[in-house]
Amino acid sequence: MTVRLATMGMSGCSGCHIALLDTGVALLDLLKDVELVYSYPIVDVKNPIPDNIDVALVEGSVRTDHDQEMAKEMRRKAKFLIAFGSCSAFGGVNGLANTFDSQAGVKYVYYETRSMGEQRQVPSEHVPTILPENLRLSDVVKVDFIIPGCPPFPDEIAKVLGALLAGETPSLSTKSVCDECPLEQLTAAPTQLRRIYEIPEPNKCLLSQGFICMGPATRAGCKAECPSRGIPCTGCRGPAETVWDQGVAMLDALAALEEKELAEFKLPRITSTFAKYTYASSELDKIRKRVKQK
Repeated sequence: MTVRLATMGMSGCSGCHIALLDTGVALLDLLKDVELVYSYPIVDVKNPIPDNIDVALVEGSVRTDHDQEMAKEMRRKAKFLIAFGSCSAFGGVNGLANTFDSQAGVKYVYYETRSMGEQRQVPSEHVPTILPENLRLSDVVKVDFIIPGCPPFPDEIAKVLGALLAGETPSLSTKSVCDECPLEQLTAAPTQLRRIYEIPEPNKCLLSQGFICMGPATRAGCKAECPSRGIPCTGCRGPAETVWDQGVAMLDALAALEEKELAEFKLPRITSTFAKYTYASSELDKIRKRVKQK
């Protein structure tokens, strides 16, 4: 039986589609029993989204009315819909736009910068309308599964697609990045903050050295590739299975810091550091929305 597969991109960078291609030989094996019926960066797409799609991978966040309508159409036509990558699953880096007024952002880009040369006018013909809020896919339609990451790991993409094509239920790791990290584990809470450009001690937990490493609050599955190379985890895979809110969990982990250290973390820095990929689905954003409604 041939499986009808579709992929679609909304507001994003197409990095998840590049990761799909990076599965290499595994993708070729998967495609033996797959008909790729729609995929904007991989095949020439001039026709509407076809009917009777078995599995759909949707990349990017819902930022415009066009994204919103495309997501709804794909949901109607796909039996199984996957939020592909962290933008689609959690709102991604795009979600940080929710900390600003969307129209103020448009005004800044088209009227206050020099990127448009002498032209000082917002494009209005044949362009989508920006929504008031950046949304994750599940804010608009029902999502059956997510593949997290910015971008997702090719091995995980192949594993999830392989399970679906075999009629099995895919699964993600229930552990945190720290559980996969080969560095010496955290033995004491950090007492100072260190900058990313500073050189860490080798083979020692980055968080215990004072680097903001999101490993304790982030879902495993990446084999701790960043921290194992001395680069703090930025949380691109979203919250770990047991974490209520990724950003809140990390703030809690840093509660032992002195007040003068925490004073550096004003709201913009909190969101961009602890909820870089998940702000649009975070408790902080929910609070902001409730305050805005009053």
